[in-house]
Order: sequence, then C-alpha cells, then structure tokens
Amino acid sequence: MMRTPFNRQGRAGAVPGVQRRVPELVARHQHGTPASPGIAPAELQLPDPAFRVNPFPSVLSAPRKMVLPLPPLRWPRRMAIVALMLGLMLFLLALTALSAQEHPYPRPAGVTDSSIAWGEDLFHGSANCVGCHGEGGRGTERGPNLTGGVWFHGPGTYEWLIQQVIHGVPASKSVSGDAMPMRGWVPMNNSDVAAVAAYVWSISHPPQPPPKEKPVPGN
Repeated sequence: MMRTPFNRQGRAGAVPGVQRRVPELVARHQHGTPASPGIAPAELQLPDPAFRVNPFPSVLSAPRKMVLPLPPLRWPRRMAIVALMLGLMLFLLALTALSAQEHPYPRPAGVTDSSIAWGEDLFHGSANCVGCHGEGGRGTERGPNLTGGVWFHGPGTYEWLIQQVIHGVPASKSVSGDAMPMRGWVPMNNSDVAAVAAYVWSISHPPQPPPKEKPVPGN
C-alpha cells in the first residue's frame, strides 16, 4: 500500500510532483476511473488525516522524568537569623531584669557606700538622729518612720533630704509635735549633712513595710 508523502507538519504535497497528482488520483478513485499507468486503483488510499510523521521518534517517544529543582536555602538562613535575634533579645531582657532586681533604684551621685556608712555612724552617734527616729530610722513616739518611703513635706529625693537636715522641721509642721533641729542635735557641716541624707535615702529606697508597733510615715 502506497502512502502519500507528507511534510513535518503532516500536510500532503511536501514532495514536488505528488502534490500535483493528489487531486487527479482522488478524482479517479472516487469515479472508478483507472489510474495512471503504474498505479493500481487499490493502491489509491487516502491518508489518515490524523496521521503525523514524527521526525524525531527516539526523542519524542521516550518518557520524560520531571526533576523538581531543590528549594533555595533562603528560608533556613532567615529562620536561623530570626532565632538568633530572638535569643539575643531574650538574653538582654533577662540581663536587664537581673540588674533591675539588684539595683531597683539607681543611686544619686552623692550616695555611695562610704557616704552611707559615714552617715549611719552620724545618725546613730553624734548627730543623735536615733533619739527621735529610732534604731535604723524605724520611728518612735517622738519621730516618724523614715524607711516607708512616705513623706509629708517633700518628694524624698536625696537633694531634698539634704535641705531637710539643713533647715530642720518646726514643731508646727512635725508629725509628732516635736521640732527637728537644724543640722541635727549637734550642728553638722555640709559634708556630714550630705552623709546623713545619703544614709536616710538608702534606708528608704526601696521602701520598707512599716513596723508593726507604730506605722508612722516619714517627714
């Protein structure tokens, strides 16, 4: 059986001569007319319209394997960076909380360990502050508690405490009705006054609960 040559697009007439004879061969086959010499009527078979010539049978007919590309390593790197940043932030927060627990109230410039120790000696010694404010500044009937962080006459800052010790408290403004003498019972110089104020600031920062016997706030 003879097939009409086709081109790569599957259309007849790719070979010169055959394209010119196809209409004649089709007409003779339909009307029963004998074909041209050398071509039998039985051999005049029309090509299948769905027939297509595969010019590369070994390439197109071979099964293909789909290979997916590996994902780039961007997300793991980003996640690692984010985890590192979160860990650093948590470490800084923990360090800040730890430092805040150790020093919840930052000390003023004049409040040092030496000034606090010096002021404690004066408070319980020559200045005789303990006579009214009691041991450790916890208060007595003659003087109020200085450790509660509650003040009637000012904010309770270190600078304000210095001014309170210098100028004293008159009896009309005192909680107990007894006056607080200027610069203590034994007059103190400015350095001693600053040391006593440093000690009073240290026992009131942070504030302590009032004593059970007599919860009296500080001046």
